[in-house]
Amino acid sequence: MIFNAIPSFIVIFFLVIYVGYKWGWLAPQEPYYSAPLLKQLEGMIIPVFALSIGPMGKFAQLVRGEIVENLNGDHFILLKVKGLTKRQVIRRHALKDSLIALIPQIIPTFVFVIGMSFVIESVYNIQGVSNLFLDSIVVPTSMYSYLYIDVNVVVAIGILLYGIIMITSIVTDISLSILDPRIRITGKKPQI
Repeated sequence: MIFNAIPSFIVIFFLVIYVGYKWGWLAPQEPYYSAPLLKQLEGMIIPVFALSIGPMGKFAQLVRGEIVENLNGDHFILLKVKGLTKRQVIRRHALKDSLIALIPQIIPTFVFVIGMSFVIESVYNIQGVSNLFLDSIVVPTSMYSYLYIDVNVVVAIGILLYGIIMITSIVTDISLSILDPRIRITGKKPQI
């Protein structure tokens, strides 16, 4: 619940201050593009961890709730009576049932991660899509900033993000139909 409750931009501030600057374990800023590959990968640990800790907490909480709810059902009591241990029941049956409840949460979480990645890129000074997007909208000058929208760049970034979201949606729908065959839609007419 703690990981799910703290926003990613707060987590990255603490990681940069403590893990990056105070303890010196990881790079506190994104390394230059001319840095060696291992140094660049090391520089991505803090933002990736800060961006993924919230969804990991949300998924863990959801899976735990589903497993606890399923273990009290009649089906799982029958499996225990048949001689399966609690660990075998969880591993063979409860995890699959909890994945069926988890897969529909992937799309909203993915959209949240894409939105929060804009904040993380700005905080960690990553020269990525969010920086390109903001530079194509706001033009700073010496006295003030003015709004100038480069339509081609904004539309291209929008199409890229929505395309990724749609592909993820298709993949999750296909994987949900594989895990739970009861939800498949067929073209057969029901027989009366």
